[in-house]
Amino acid sequence: MEERYKYIIDNSKDFITLINRDYVYELVNNTYCDGINKSKDDIIGFTVEQVWGSDKFHKTIKGYIDRCFNGEHINYVEEFNFGPFLKYMHVSYYPYYEDGEISHVVVFSHDISHIGKLESKLNHYEYRDPVTGLFNRRSLDIILERELDRSQHSEAGELLVLLFIHIKKIDTVIEMYGREIGDLLLENTGVRLQSEMRRSDYVFHFDGRQFAVLLSQVNNKLDVGNMAKKIFDTITFPYNFRGHDIIVGCQIGAAVYPHDGEDKEELIQKALSAMMESERLNSWFTLYDEPLYAQALRRIELESAAHRALEDKCFTIKYQPIVDRQFKIVGAEALLRWEHPELGYISPMEFIPLAEQSDLIFAIGKWIMFSVCEQLSLWSRKYGIYISLNLSSREFASPDLIGNVKSALRKSPSFPPRFLKIEITENESIRNIEESIHRINTLRQIGVEVFIDDFGTGNSSLQYLKKLPAEVLKIDREFVKEIEYNDEDREFLDHIVHMAYVRGKKILIEGVENRQQADLLVRMGCNRMQGFYFSKALTSEDFELLLKNNQPLPAALQHLST
Repeated sequence: MEERYKYIIDNSKDFITLINRDYVYELVNNTYCDGINKSKDDIIGFTVEQVWGSDKFHKTIKGYIDRCFNGEHINYVEEFNFGPFLKYMHVSYYPYYEDGEISHVVVFSHDISHIGKLESKLNHYEYRDPVTGLFNRRSLDIILERELDRSQHSEAGELLVLLFIHIKKIDTVIEMYGREIGDLLLENTGVRLQSEMRRSDYVFHFDGRQFAVLLSQVNNKLDVGNMAKKIFDTITFPYNFRGHDIIVGCQIGAAVYPHDGEDKEELIQKALSAMMESERLNSWFTLYDEPLYAQALRRIELESAAHRALEDKCFTIKYQPIVDRQFKIVGAEALLRWEHPELGYISPMEFIPLAEQSDLIFAIGKWIMFSVCEQLSLWSRKYGIYISLNLSSREFASPDLIGNVKSALRKSPSFPPRFLKIEITENESIRNIEESIHRINTLRQIGVEVFIDDFGTGNSSLQYLKKLPAEVLKIDREFVKEIEYNDEDREFLDHIVHMAYVRGKKILIEGVENRQQADLLVRMGCNRMQGFYFSKALTSEDFELLLKNNQPLPAALQHLST
């Protein structure tokens, strides 16, 4: 009977082996021996590592055997080198029990190369990008999953690195030279990438302008930056077309297994997140890290919440007093505030830039303008104060700006337009000087005055700003914060104030934090001031109490608590 079983095993077309807990072959059939071109004497009594080599054993085979000794039944498809031939094998591992304990692993391998070749022909277009000929997005899913599985069962401790690459300026190339040249450039980018990769690495055309690179056998996470730089240099090296250099840019994001993710979806998500962070920062490379990812998730959460906050009327406007040299209120700056029911207070420094990156800033800005005009209809005639509001660069450049201002003034017609002030930053004002002059003049014709905010932090000069028809410069707080201690800072600020007056500008100093600063500014001739020394931003109800009291600040604040 034993001879009959031996005959069946030896003549089976499947490769059959029996391996003990020391990874030593105890049984192999003739098909297996013929397939790897070894005799039974060269296999039985030898370890799997000795037969297949250390690299193959530790990276793939050992992990499967260990899992099988833990009771798993394992099936997978793998490529194996059999002499000069590469074969696709369907491999199955089964636990072999003796006296109720797993003593051996039985391995059955079936040659499916003919199926693999047929599928390869049928699926070529399904797994390849037609423009570049590279593996496509679907291939990335399959290959990444396979490589992760290998790494998880390898004891070598090597890393996997997934990089996403966004190619810039392709649209410009298409616009100048046509779609065919744009596609050719993408194809050549893929060729360049492949030429720089090792045999163990993969290049994919992921989507549109995006490529992906999977690097295996990486020993140190610190090496990723060097690899990314090599990719960057390869892509950005100029192309010569009809005697002209075509230069494309790229932004790269990378995530590393197992540090940044342990499965396919997580690794792809985080590598894409790193690439998008590179795009946001206009940086050539970003390596994923948890704080950056948390910030990205918070940005997404806040942007979504901000849309709901506007719809649900969760934004509020507070008013910070602007005082004259007697410290009495002459105006206010309208400041947007957001108290989220779950996230708590969210700083404008965090959510305003997000709104500016989307069209949400226009909806928020319009709501603020109409709200401020409504408030002015109550305060301007009664108390004689003005209110200023801030515009982003996108709002100031919007073709709808003048129409929105006129609409807001028409809806609240009971106050003169001169009580509404608009603030734009210094850098915004000089971005397109001729356009800025035109818009400021148009607003002045309506009766609305423009302030230049954050003066001193930009790249302009007083001589340059003299061209602008804006009457008021708001001096940034950075020039104020140490004038009571530092003679040089005080003299510098005094010089700015004097030169502004000489050039016909009015001055509003922001960021006043104590009485010493306030007194020094009065002696310099400053007629308008703003800052925490006088008051923080207040609700409209509290601000009106100050107006009714009509006393100098900050003493008048005492009445708010009584």
